[in-house]
Amino acid sequence: FGEAAGRDEAVTVDGGASSDKVVVHGSLANDTITVARVQATNTLVTVSPGGTDWKRIDLAENSANSLTVAAGDGVDTINVSGTGGPALTVDGGAATNSQPGAADTVAVTLATAGTTIISPGATPDAGFIEGPNDETAAAELDDVNFVGIEFVTVTGAGAGATVQVDGTHGNDSIAAANVNGGDRVWVNDRAVVTFANYATLALNGRFGDDQFSVSPVDLSATVTAITVIGGDPSSSDVLIVNGDTTPTADEAIRFEPTAADAGNVRIGPATEPTITFSTTESVIINGQGGNDDLTVISTAGEDTVTVTPGATVDSGSVRVNSLVPMSFTNLGATGTLVIDDSAGGNNDVLVY
Repeated sequence: FGEAAGRDEAVTVDGGASSDKVVVHGSLANDTITVARVQATNTLVTVSPGGTDWKRIDLAENSANSLTVAAGDGVDTINVSGTGGPALTVDGGAATNSQPGAADTVAVTLATAGTTIISPGATPDAGFIEGPNDETAAAELDDVNFVGIEFVTVTGAGAGATVQVDGTHGNDSIAAANVNGGDRVWVNDRAVVTFANYATLALNGRFGDDQFSVSPVDLSATVTAITVIGGDPSSSDVLIVNGDTTPTADEAIRFEPTAADAGNVRIGPATEPTITFSTTESVIINGQGGNDDLTVISTAGEDTVTVTPGATVDSGSVRVNSLVPMSFTNLGATGTLVIDDSAGGNNDVLVY
């Protein structure tokens, strides 16, 4: 279905009990396409090239096994909401470029609390959005396959909602930060993920030697926790945690190792999100100036804490026993390093 369908009243498509596939085409212009999925009723698709609505397509319940929205040329935005209906694939068409506002976007709004997972596909512009309803009996009713997409936006249900962004099976560079007013995640050269109204951000490296760069300070207040999972192999994943770039930030940074590949980091007061990491074999804390105070929490047992100065006055490394090693840099000329052993035993050793 496309422009030839006309612009008057809606067209209802009902394929009956057979296994049908429905494809809705966009135009050659810049389209806004809306897919409203309504469980137990129709799925509604509206194509609006240049702000002019074409005829709406009403896809009757159980009338098709799959629905493909083929946006075609142009800079297109495909908005998806609701649950139910046939399996959905969004095809943005040929890529234009990777600049914000100049490529195709799929924007998915999810009203159910739970975990939204964004996984990579076979090409940088392809992937899969698995909605929270996969955790319920209504499995797959809010999932979206996508291809030809340069930007992904997901909006969650707030408290109790987690967005998980997966890496590939290879070596990945994964970054999370607030840029231009939006909370975003980058995985290599893949579609950029913008997320909103999620309480927890999870970064899952899966396989390969992965490097994570997380800037938690400016993320939206709705983000209360961050999880980093390095995955396999178990010897080569790196987590970089970045502080505030404001020269006068003077941040309190807290690092607590809990295993040879696990621990937690927080930049700022307890109201800021804590980054909890696992299967991640080294940590780098970049204070980015501002005369920060870095505190390392030792264990409740008898510890040997090794502190090694770095090449500059505000850099170095710390390791508690054989737990995950941490290096730090750019704390500022009057930044401080504190080893907090208040919970430890009576025979702790500091090696400097």
